[in-house]
Amino acid sequence: MTRAVSALVISLEYRLAPEHRLPAAYEDAVETVLWVQSQARDPTGGDPWVAGHGDFSRCFLMGSSAGANMAYHAGLLATALELLPLRLLGLILNQPYFGGVERTPSETRSEEDIILPLRANDMLWRLALPMGADRDHEFCNPAVAVPPELRHLPSCLVKGYEGDPLVDRQREFAKMLEREGASVVALFDEGGFHAVELFDPATAEALFAEVRQFISGGC
Repeated sequence: MTRAVSALVISLEYRLAPEHRLPAAYEDAVETVLWVQSQARDPTGGDPWVAGHGDFSRCFLMGSSAGANMAYHAGLLATALELLPLRLLGLILNQPYFGGVERTPSETRSEEDIILPLRANDMLWRLALPMGADRDHEFCNPAVAVPPELRHLPSCLVKGYEGDPLVDRQREFAKMLEREGASVVALFDEGGFHAVELFDPATAEALFAEVRQFISGGC
């Protein structure tokens, strides 16, 4: 993807549940954004590769699946920060991992899904959410309580596939962003499944092309 979109990609290592429940991963993502800002403020004392090749005026947060959930929440937290000279231009949310207490039709159909069966999906949320929280917690179900920071988000690309058990959540999420006045590019393809781009090179290449178009301002 780095080659396909001509971007410098910084991948973070973050604390994992259940030892470190949410929002630990969100906090680590924001720390990474602040690290990039520190490179922009002092390029001579920072990482020479980032300083020499990065364009700090054109930064994007991207994640797939749980990573897209992280990118969204880190983007919300970042709206309260003074990031200059770094400029965050967009969020790229590939098959964002959201949920809720009430089942959607796509979740109900996923009891035997090969990638994300329903019981595994429920277990992952039990392990990741704060102790005592259910799937209508804001970390899981952003539609329950719209955060005021949402209107300050940069442009968002939301990508999904009809074969993903979470596709109904992703559509609902994209519509919520639009209702709240966010700039949204919602791309939903027929077929596919959760994390399909990891298994199908053609789908991966198509995703890279959509990301490239989005970051170039073409979407």
